[in-house]
Amino acid sequence: MRKLRQAFAAGSGLSEFSARMRHIFVVNLLWVLCSLPVVTYGAASAAAQDTLQYTDRAEKLKTAKLFFSALRRHFRRASILWLELACIGAVLGGGIYLLARSGSRNAALLSIAFFFLFLYGIILAYAFYVLVRSDGSPAEVLVFSLMGGLRQLPRSVPVVLLAAVPAVMFVFFTEWFLYTGLLWLVYGFAFIAYVSQLIMRSALAKLARDTDFVLPAPEEIPAEAASGI
Repeated sequence: MRKLRQAFAAGSGLSEFSARMRHIFVVNLLWVLCSLPVVTYGAASAAAQDTLQYTDRAEKLKTAKLFFSALRRHFRRASILWLELACIGAVLGGGIYLLARSGSRNAALLSIAFFFLFLYGIILAYAFYVLVRSDGSPAEVLVFSLMGGLRQLPRSVPVVLLAAVPAVMFVFFTEWFLYTGLLWLVYGFAFIAYVSQLIMRSALAKLARDTDFVLPAPEEIPAEAASGI
């Protein structure tokens, strides 16, 4: 029993692991709930990205308080960014839809369509994480996300592939997506975002040294969200 108590004691490996899993669970749940109105998806995504930055210090966090604090702080810029992303996505999606309806099998056109789709994927993968790590305008965040993502292309490819998993499953493997629906609601979206963030963190570390656009990773836990769950 003593060894069992030690295994779950504060600061132990199991305690830290369970705290991180709890943290990701709360972020995922709040992200999904706050995204339901659709127009608030951008603000919810920014809040999730901001909150996930502190996952390695989850034992000392009040996750919900940190999430809603970030939601309020990033709401305006993230909402504008989401509107810009939605407009770009609508134009790109409309073009691909028309190309598909035309029945064209022109390899050059299809290659161009997939190229622009990949560029859009890079922007989507980086945008909200870059937003919470900078003071730039939404338009500047879009440009930096694309340029930074291309500059760090070897790291960007797995980030884009990870971000595409839910959409690919929903479109092409709808039945499996529905079967695993509870998993997505509990952990899926935030877990993918957290893993992607670990990759983006190393990519942005070098960019942060080369430019003053990206802010350093936060070292201190915000006072209002510290001490307890």
